[in-house]
Amino acid sequence: MATKLDGCATIHLQSCTQWDREPTNRQFSDDDFVAVVQAHEPIGTREVAEHVGCVRETARLRLNELERQGTISKREIALGDVWYTE
Repeated sequence: MATKLDGCATIHLQSCTQWDREPTNRQFSDDDFVAVVQAHEPIGTREVAEHVGCVRETARLRLNELERQGTISKREIALGDVWYTE
């Protein structure tokens, strides 16, 4: 799917949409995100997005949601957030 970001270049990525944020309609499962974090922890948001196959914003939203649920943990560092399981 082609997506235009900030009026700049058109890129081909899975877009972050309201549709993907609805629990019953998600293209990527919680297990997809948790499995990537477990396999590569500690891991940054950008790297999670690359492994899952979504854009960074989708990964950020979903990872923050999983953290609120207590499924994964986040540590804020100078370069961004890193994710891990306990």
